[in-house]
Amino acid sequence: MVDKTLILRKLSTLDEYLKQIGEYASITVQAYADDWKTQRIVERTLQMMALIILSATKCRGEPVCSPFTWADTQVCPYKQYRRWPKR
Repeated sequence: MVDKTLILRKLSTLDEYLKQIGEYASITVQAYADDWKTQRIVERTLQMMALIILSATKCRGEPVCSPFTWADTQVCPYKQYRRWPKR
């Protein structure tokens, strides 16, 4: 069974991240390569988007660790797992 509310929340978060990363669309490759802070922002935002997409595709009524911050990606709140649940 799919949790529609959860999926809609994840899609909303993805939309927010897409808008944020869109601010960097006009940067040239050289400007990106020269600025480590921009690289970090873009790469981390893409990573967070990928994690949300992966967790949204695995919503089947099982415990889903849904990362909303960097700290959330480090520890799974479900104590029976040492690491993120494998599917």
